[in-house]
Amino acid sequence: MAFNVKVIEYPNGNIQARVFDDSVRENFEKPIKREKYEIEPFTYTKVLSTKYETKEEIEQKQEKSKYNSYTRCKNMIYTYARCVNWEWFITLTISPDSMDRYDFDICSKCVRRWLNNQRNRFAPDLKYLIVPEQHKDGAWHFHGLLADTGDMEFIDSGRVQGDDVIYNLSRYKYGFTTATKVKDVNRVSKYIGKYITKTLCANTTGKQRYFISQNIPKPIETNMILEQKNVENLISMLEESTGKTLTYISDKKEMAYNPCQYLEFN
Repeated sequence: MAFNVKVIEYPNGNIQARVFDDSVRENFEKPIKREKYEIEPFTYTKVLSTKYETKEEIEQKQEKSKYNSYTRCKNMIYTYARCVNWEWFITLTISPDSMDRYDFDICSKCVRRWLNNQRNRFAPDLKYLIVPEQHKDGAWHFHGLLADTGDMEFIDSGRVQGDDVIYNLSRYKYGFTTATKVKDVNRVSKYIGKYITKTLCANTTGKQRYFISQNIPKPIETNMILEQKNVENLISMLEESTGKTLTYISDKKEMAYNPCQYLEFN
């Protein structure tokens, strides 16, 4: 099924529309990979082609693949972040005394274990979205969003940042922590995505780049074909049918493999 407009209704009540330059196809079979042949110049017989891609063509494909992986990951983080009315923004560091903080797999495993422990013992409905970040020296730490934290323990550290009181997670034993209360869900949803960088994606190839709880509600997605990509008609239709108001319209993401324009309704 082909579409050039995707409308996403998030559980927090916001709506986003994505208008693509080219049609997108979903749920279709991948084309069969066919071998290429050429005519042998002396015998005029058909032989399997021995032509290879140039170094520049290979590098271009690799860069495109890396960029697409990066944008997919960033979009997924943004989508999950918009699905919950988050309560806390946290940072979890790793002490060199507790483990090898330069080993991504070890650090990730311990953070997931701690999250599972908190859910099993103190917050059965805990929702979380955790994103790693790497220091310049290569050490790892983690940023995240929490909701439905139940009896998890947040202790006032006695410090403030601007108007925000800084709390600590007293039951976290792997290093230092900070936690601040979320005031603007939309703003923090955009902020958490900034930790997904091209460098992070390059350094975590084949690994899980973020951790989410399975109880995060899913958005409702509707695909459609918009003739001549009439954005004005789309805006009017969505405002009338949802009662929401257009609050933001982006420039097209020209670097993407399929340039796209984003419309936000609140």
